[in-house]
Amino acid sequence: MLGGPQFDPGRHQRIDTLMVCVDGSRPAESVLEPAVNLARRLDARLQLLHVVEVESDVASALPGHAGHGDIMESGYVQSLARRIREADGFEVDWEVLHGDNPAVAIHRYLSSCTNVMVVMTTHGRSGVSQVAAGSVSRDILHKAHCPVGVMRPVKGK
Repeated sequence: MLGGPQFDPGRHQRIDTLMVCVDGSRPAESVLEPAVNLARRLDARLQLLHVVEVESDVASALPGHAGHGDIMESGYVQSLARRIREADGFEVDWEVLHGDNPAVAIHRYLSSCTNVMVVMTTHGRSGVSQVAAGSVSRDILHKAHCPVGVMRPVKGK
């Protein structure tokens, strides 16, 4: 668990909600089981966060295009929540965020939250300066007012 330069302990005196960032990748999903275990130990609720990239104005103006990405992506986090509920007996809620930059969308969402911790994975593939944390997790860590748990992907998952 890390606290970046913007960490505000006054807003996050305890952890009531563990927010897990998922992006559809196996590495991101591999931290779900450890996150469920951590949420149980903290007696916190679990929330999945997923960012849907905003479509260009041209694409969203095409007939039959409006809302399909959002429906598909909410189906993705709904299925993850259902899988956790069935496998672990743990209730999970979720939120689909929108933006062209995942770190900005997550930070915007977190800006009004209190007593939360963000959990995310890092791929660590973005260059020597980002070996400890990928670009999105690094950006969240540096901008978030809450504690951030950056986990390496669980091997074999």
